[in-house]
Amino acid sequence: MAEQDNLLSTEELDALVSESKDELDVGGLGFKREGKELKYDIASEAAFLNFNLDAVHRIHQALGKKLQQDLKSAFRSEIAVEVKTAELVSFDTYAGLADTTTATNVISMEPLRGQALVVIEIPVILSALSSFFGGTGLNKEANSINRQFTATEMTIKNIILNSTLGSIHEAWAPILSLTPVFIGLETELANTKITSPLNSVCVNRFSITIAGNYSGSIDIVYPYSMLRLMSSKLTQWSQGSIKKESSQSIWRSSLNAAVSGATVEITVELGQINLTLKEFELLREEEVVVFNKPPLARASVAGIPIFEGTIGSQASQMALQVVRSFKASK
Repeated sequence: MAEQDNLLSTEELDALVSESKDELDVGGLGFKREGKELKYDIASEAAFLNFNLDAVHRIHQALGKKLQQDLKSAFRSEIAVEVKTAELVSFDTYAGLADTTTATNVISMEPLRGQALVVIEIPVILSALSSFFGGTGLNKEANSINRQFTATEMTIKNIILNSTLGSIHEAWAPILSLTPVFIGLETELANTKITSPLNSVCVNRFSITIAGNYSGSIDIVYPYSMLRLMSSKLTQWSQGSIKKESSQSIWRSSLNAAVSGATVEITVELGQINLTLKEFELLREEEVVVFNKPPLARASVAGIPIFEGTIGSQASQMALQVVRSFKASK
């Protein structure tokens, strides 16, 4: 009898049904929902790195302060550096939005693999040059330059670049000891190939104001693949959970750094030529030997083939792009 007292009456059931009619899908497909669902790929680069962008931005806030101090000291002028929020975009998108003519410096950041960019807009260089020699920091030519840098302009560019590299080293020190090294200079951003066009890059922009006048920006651009290797350390640092390394861990890290810094001589083989001994002995200066060029060049270390790639150029130097690991034919 007690159980029957707990049952809902017919009137109560009818009331519940009438109240929920508007919430039910008459077609039998379940409850209706307002709005549309948004697709979110948890395997995407943006989803993986998004929680670290705040940590990257905090690092570059410290970098901006150090850069401002160094530039003030170098150019003996009032210089302000404003740090913009770090963004994750495709390299193709970034290259399309950037100025067509820049001082694009290709750098390495040992022990990280790959290359990054320090992109200095031309007005920053020319304004710094004007300010250095007592001018106002403004330059009418800044937005229309279409020529090679003069020796003086190159010196100013190098001062700005070296200050930026030093600031990168100091700002990243709490997470990882990086050694930024200049590799080459390009005046056209489209000529740099630090990653594929559709791959993501982390863009960190610093707006530069010289003598009270906005001059332009300096961008530090990291390929996503470079920051991905530091994802766990970035998270630990942002949460304040990086612990002091033990002596064994320090020894292991030091050994790894020493081994990683060892020089490895790579020999690139463009092709092979088969000659008889007689043909070889008859070779003379300026003679031309014709051979069939294989699709891929072979790179070897100590006579052991390691990988195959294509021959090209990077930052005005000959370069080899790795295509695949070498596999001996059976």
